This record gives sequence, structure tokens and C-alpha cells, in this order.
Amino acid sequence: MKRPDSKIIDRTAQNLFHQMIGADWVINNLQDDDYAKDFLVEIVKSEQLSGRNFYAQLKGTRTLPIKGNGKYVSFQLERHHAVYYADKFQYPVFLIVIDVDTKSGLWIEAIF
Repeated sequence: MKRPDSKIIDRTAQNLFHQMIGADWVINNLQDDDYAKDFLVEIVKSEQLSGRNFYAQLKGTRTLPIKGNGKYVSFQLERHHAVYYADKFQYPVFLIVIDVDTKSGLWIEAIF
């Protein structure tokens, strides 16, 4: 059985995300029951847990949808997810898009 490309992209994006964050911060995987958030990340300062957290919603792609003469990446967020982030979340949410072919990623903090 051939593995679907979407699964390969997702796994590669997750691996790249872990590499980009590094071993210094704590990454808690929430993907078993993913509802518009993939990870809860705790910031570590001077090897001490800070209690400061943020959610990360990860999207992997083979081509970043770059628009505006290379000035920004276009990513469509469904309205109900935006409302969910704005109304229900106690931590900031970062939307992270990772191009698995170029191994580059971009993020935006989704605070409403």
C-alpha cells in the first residue's frame, strides 16, 4: 500500500517544526484529538519552565502560496476556526505554514 502524500507532508512538517523550535522549549502534542490546534508549546528560559504557553496550528505544504510579489503568504483560515480562537483560547495561537520541500516556515500570531 502506498502512503498518501498528505501523510508524508504532515509528518515532514511536524519534524521540521520540532527542529525549528529546538530542544529548549517543551512541545506537547495535541494531534490525537486535533481541534484547530496541534501543539501546546511552553517557553523555557534559563532552563526553567516559564508557565508561558502558546498553541501552534501547523500546516504543511509542498509550495508556499506566496502572493503580493513575495511580500506575504496566503493561507485561508476557516471562519469558525477564527471565531474559536478568539472566543475560547486562553493562550495565543500561532498559525505556522511549513514548506517541506524548501524546509522553510512562516508564522503569524492569531490574536483577535
